[in-house]
Amino acid sequence: MRLLTTAIAVAAGQGCVRAADLLEPPSDVLGVATVVVAGRSDVVVLLSRPHSMSDAPTDVEPRLIGPDWDVLFSEVLDLEDDCGIEDPEVWPGSVVCLRARLPEPIRERTRYTITAAGPAGPIHGTVVVPEAPEIVEPTNGTRIAPESRGRDQPIWVRFEAVPEVGLLQAEVIEGTEITSSGAEIPIEGGLSLQPFLLDLEAGVDEILIRRAHAPSVYLGKPVKISLQFLGFENNYASFVRLAGKYPAREPYPSFGIEGAFGYFGAAAPSNPVQVIVKPPE
Repeated sequence: MRLLTTAIAVAAGQGCVRAADLLEPPSDVLGVATVVVAGRSDVVVLLSRPHSMSDAPTDVEPRLIGPDWDVLFSEVLDLEDDCGIEDPEVWPGSVVCLRARLPEPIRERTRYTITAAGPAGPIHGTVVVPEAPEIVEPTNGTRIAPESRGRDQPIWVRFEAVPEVGLLQAEVIEGTEITSSGAEIPIEGGLSLQPFLLDLEAGVDEILIRRAHAPSVYLGKPVKISLQFLGFENNYASFVRLAGKYPAREPYPSFGIEGAFGYFGAAAPSNPVQVIVKPPE
């Protein structure tokens, strides 16, 4: 699963969504950033020492605790290839990306705990995974006429989310062209959309789909667009809302974790919906 790669970016597929760059951390703090995603059987955590270029913090023994299990983050991943950290300046200091493989998929409406041994004492955080949002409209298989007035293909969406969801993000899972034989060919360069964040309070929004390196989404062959929404609970949503509010004053707000700098969030994906862009018959 992919997540935002711009405004709140790094990769929810990996479970680390935004760099801990919104606050100025004290010199002895450990940076921790992770998001558990419903349905996934692994979780990735980013650990950093923001004011140090010494060895990355691999000795703090971070653990994820589930309903009846306790797993160590032990698998070291490549920062760029596996964790989406393309710009090292986004995460200053020494950084390590670790993965924990779980005995079961992350569950909705379930509490999870993270622990570690920080430089100033124990680190502890909890989060409850929200119930997944629902895409009400369009329904699966809806056909939409191609947009002829510009590059972007508009799609109106209606959705529902429980109160525990504090932020709702849209993403294109896949985009394919359908040939005359019925074969589906992945679109070169893929599809992107705006806005990434939907109007949660309104329950409706218009998203604009764009095809890479092309004047329009529809180029003579039907296009299948697979959409999915991701609902984040308020630990992570509160962290995102702090963007641009510099500087945040001590005592620093908590985003689901104590004794560290960063956030411990959770998210649940909606039902995927496939939309077909083709002219009326």
